[in-house]
Amino acid sequence: MKAIYIILCMLCLLFFASCEKEEAIILRSSELPSRFEFPEGDEGWDHELMEIYKKYTTMLIYKNLDSADFTRSWVAGGGTGAAGRIGKPLDDELAEFYTDFVKNQVFAFLQPELVAGVLPNYIYLIQDFRLKMTFGGDMSLANYWDGMDFWGFCLKMDQEGLSPYTKYFDLPKTPWEYKLRRGVILQNIISKIVQKGKIAVPAEFEEEFDYKTQIKYNSVDIDDPNYYVTRGFPGKFTETSYLNFLNYMMISDITPEKNFISYMHLGMRYSRDSVLIKYPQEKFPKIIQYYDFTMKYVKDNYGWDLTEMEKWPVVENKN
Repeated sequence: MKAIYIILCMLCLLFFASCEKEEAIILRSSELPSRFEFPEGDEGWDHELMEIYKKYTTMLIYKNLDSADFTRSWVAGGGTGAAGRIGKPLDDELAEFYTDFVKNQVFAFLQPELVAGVLPNYIYLIQDFRLKMTFGGDMSLANYWDGMDFWGFCLKMDQEGLSPYTKYFDLPKTPWEYKLRRGVILQNIISKIVQKGKIAVPAEFEEEFDYKTQIKYNSVDIDDPNYYVTRGFPGKFTETSYLNFLNYMMISDITPEKNFISYMHLGMRYSRDSVLIKYPQEKFPKIIQYYDFTMKYVKDNYGWDLTEMEKWPVVENKN
């Protein structure tokens, strides 16, 4: 009996020791030492980036970047012919511009409590961010979301060495260019906020939509009751586009979460009047019904007015 007691005690000690060891290696990313000295300088924009860090606990890095920083990813390099991602740090002029952009066009619309645990440790502010290809020219990267502990934002590309099949872009200058660039970033962050459970999908999106009956999506089927918009599905943005919603083609592609996110994207992209023009109420009554519902739900429950994002930015004297 005594021997059994001793064995049980030893097993308990081993169990608790293993628990302590496991807990010791599971550290939140915020507890790990930073890979960068931050802030990276003492200029006015460095102080602004520090204020963003204090409020949102994400470091915006623009200076001390090298090729190894771009390889820390959860996914592979980028497909056949891809040799990896490369980019350039910012000079002072670009650092000031990028800081103004992220401060006033991105973080100005975000609430710290909703992006806690969503934003990465680091956001790289990069010039000429590209996917290096082994043949045919490089592919430009405006944004990158799959870093192990970072995202990447690029506002300015160099034209040299780009593939003719990729997009060249320079710093935004017009209100539309500002809205376009911030819109792509914000719509991705909105998606991640919902996917992380920071905003709950309302029960109405589970109960009031049919996610089983196959939809119609061709324009010739617009009068069919199963046309996807008639069913209350506005469409979807892609990760890289802010121009138009894309058609859904398979009902299996739509979930309550995806549909709710689409309505959030609708609110940040269009004013209510524009929604009624794009989706006439007499033809698609469910769209405006759930547009209104979603905007009210998010504002009432989370204090977040998504419609502020659709307003045109004031960009006088930015360039």
